[in-house]
Amino acid sequence: MSTPSQIRVLFGIILTNCSPSAPTELWEKYKSKMAEDILHRKRLKTSGMTFDFTSEMHNYTSVIVEDLRLCMANKPLQDLGMPSYNRNAAVSTCVEFDREKSYNTNDLLFCVQNNISKLTSEQKDIYDNLCIFL
Repeated sequence: MSTPSQIRVLFGIILTNCSPSAPTELWEKYKSKMAEDILHRKRLKTSGMTFDFTSEMHNYTSVIVEDLRLCMANKPLQDLGMPSYNRNAAVSTCVEFDREKSYNTNDLLFCVQNNISKLTSEQKDIYDNLCIFL
């Protein structure tokens, strides 16, 4: 049994020293195993919210792996023909961002529908004009 961080280190070593013939396939097969600790941290920090793996988590994991490769061989993942990952997008793994994205659209629609009658005439006109674009 290995921890996700150990799997990431092993993956970095394999990429750096073993020259795998299909590094992207290897990444696709094990990326979720390498991101399990990130998913677990998110679940703990948001107590009660359920999350599954997201592209942001995998992106963040790839940034960690690339950092390991840069430390070991001073080479980015692109040198292996692997996709270039967005380091700025890795910031989106923060809990607050995920909390803002995890609303239930059905609950939100229900709330809006129940409160339309409470709008002033000016608010109702604005609402009606905005609904044209949706």
